[in-house]
Amino acid sequence: MPFITNFSSGNVSFPLDIVTSATPNTETDDAYIKYTAGARTWGLSAVYVGGKNPGLTVISGIAYRIKKWTTTASSGGVNPNVANKDPGSNTSMSFTFGSTNAGAVTSGTGGPTFIGGFVSGATGPGGWTGPNADSYIELTSAATSSIDLFSSSATASMKYEFFMDLIVL
Repeated sequence: MPFITNFSSGNVSFPLDIVTSATPNTETDDAYIKYTAGARTWGLSAVYVGGKNPGLTVISGIAYRIKKWTTTASSGGVNPNVANKDPGSNTSMSFTFGSTNAGAVTSGTGGPTFIGGFVSGATGPGGWTGPNADSYIELTSAATSSIDLFSSSATASMKYEFFMDLIVL
């Protein structure tokens, strides 16, 4: 049985909202994941998002992009507690996460390589789920690379919340 864990903007004792750039159509690096201990490969198996912008009178959306840094991993932000879905999970595995809801994320170097993307409405849900194990976005246990979640919107300062499922293969 694989080890599955969840990382979200709601796992911290700070504001839950992530905010897109105050400059329209400007991409921001909002969150990252890196696996820093253990010898196994892990994969990003799902990302769920929801726009949190009530009362908008113009149809707008948020674009999300998943990118991989390969030379140095991203850093900064806040490192929330991980919510393990299996109570008997291997606690010796170490993930490092960061998100901008409590500080800036410093993007890594080497790339980034665009992995994929998806959209959500300004007030509604969206996301990406790997339909099978071959679709998971994989990284080996090297602190020198990270998978980052970027956002962009034609409307300034759009709020959203995210949830990511990770699986150790």
